Amino acid sequence: MSSTEIEFRELVSRMFDEYIINEIPAHLLRLHPDTGPIQTIEVVDRLSLRSYYETTVNEIREGDIVPNADEEWEDAILQFIKEKIRYAILSHRWVDGDSETSFQYMQSKVEVKSLDSHVGGLGKLYAFCQKARNDFNCSFAWCDMCCIDKTSSSELDEAIRSMFRWYRNSHICITYLPETHSMNDLAREEWFKRGWTLLELLAPFRMKFYGKSWVPLRPLHESENDKCDSILQEISRITRIPETDLRAFTPETNRVQEKMVWASSRRTMRVEDIAYSLIGIFDVSLMVAYGEGKRAFYRLMEAILQRCDHWEIFSWKGSSSSYNAALPADPSCYPAVGNTDYFP
Repeated sequence: MSSTEIEFRELVSRMFDEYIINEIPAHLLRLHPDTGPIQTIEVVDRLSLRSYYETTVNEIREGDIVPNADEEWEDAILQFIKEKIRYAILSHRWVDGDSETSFQYMQSKVEVKSLDSHVGGLGKLYAFCQKARNDFNCSFAWCDMCCIDKTSSSELDEAIRSMFRWYRNSHICITYLPETHSMNDLAREEWFKRGWTLLELLAPFRMKFYGKSWVPLRPLHESENDKCDSILQEISRITRIPETDLRAFTPETNRVQEKMVWASSRRTMRVEDIAYSLIGIFDVSLMVAYGEGKRAFYRLMEAILQRCDHWEIFSWKGSSSSYNAALPADPSCYPAVGNTDYFP
């Protein structure tokens, strides 16, 4: 092996390790075996994902990397690595009867035949894993019901602050809409009214929507990625989010008013999550501190202000923050873009 080849292999190995440690969820579901029906499911750490894909990444050769015209060499390598590493991620909303599947319980290999699909959340978990394996050939998956160790404050903090990246780096985001039978029902789906699902809609590059009984809204043979399908026209109409953002959203501190409008009609169970669910959308850093109440949104606005020099951030009307009268209390204070009724 030449010195050039050795240097390339070392570079790929370093970038692979950095990607796994910094950009992949701390824990994932491992679906056993790799082929055929799923027999067991267990929670594993990100290093298990590294071990699984290590051989695949070691087979990458310099000739495999073909940068685009405006792409740096190392960026092209990283993109190639990302395309090799596959995990599915779930987007859903919590409903009455759902319960969290214990992180500790799932750490041991759970036999699928022992799962009681009538227990809240378990039926949804198993159906998601089946779609991840059967429809997208993924041996790893992630969902919020059992992949976050909530006994660890540091892991919970990392999960919330990294959520946008985790959804963005997924091979596929499987989205479950239990009240939707067809495209005609889509506008009435509660999924569009929840706070965290805004991030889950914008972050992934690839999504597949499943309705009631886990039937895809668009057949798989017609669309494996609904972000490249006509379904986005309807979603854009429902959410008032431009199709260009739905296809390839870039997190930044620009267009504050417009993004706040996207979030203004959405609800969260915890008041702090109004702010925490927007961390990735604005690409800012914010410490997680449940119990701080509405102060979380004030801190989010402070973080945005540090990097935003657009006047529109002050284009709001309504209740002001208890911590700074120049800032709004929540996203609902922002009028729709183009609405001049608020201002003389």
